[in-house]
Amino acid sequence: LARALAEQHDVLLLLDRANAARELSTDIPHSMPRLRVETCPNYGLKNPQFLRNAWQIARAVRRFAPDLVHFQELPRDYLFAALPWLRSYPWVLTIHDHTPHSGRDAHDRRRFQIYRDIMRRKADVVIVHGERILHELRSLMPWITSHAFAIPHGVLGGDTNSTSTTWEPGNLLFFGRIEQ
Repeated sequence: LARALAEQHDVLLLLDRANAARELSTDIPHSMPRLRVETCPNYGLKNPQFLRNAWQIARAVRRFAPDLVHFQELPRDYLFAALPWLRSYPWVLTIHDHTPHSGRDAHDRRRFQIYRDIMRRKADVVIVHGERILHELRSLMPWITSHAFAIPHGVLGGDTNSTSTTWEPGNLLFFGRIEQ
């Protein structure tokens, strides 16, 4: 999303430092001059530094002066603490999982569910990745009906030009996550 937007707009991408190290291509900041990347540690409530993270996020956003703030729905203590400072901007929220998956999501901490509920109610625009999900979301959360939209997910990963379609016996395509 950041890459596509940075083709025509200035973009500030704020990421969890550990997540950025694992998943962010190292050439992005150099290859896309309109895309600026900043990272912060992921401190939870038990670490008093989470308030510092919240303040740093709010300060970075204010310096950038965006037209809107886009959130991926991923509840984090420091992000939730930053929300009051970001309320002056319109919010776009991408909801990936409108109902919790089995596994860790189903047993999510209560405060994270509260964070999600508040962000869903305060979002000016909500995005999901399919018409069926949009229909389900609208029935689960009727207040979202007027400002929710389905936008296809798009390609994940760096190589979007691969043309290989040959499947050998024994190969498996897995889209999702595996948890302990």
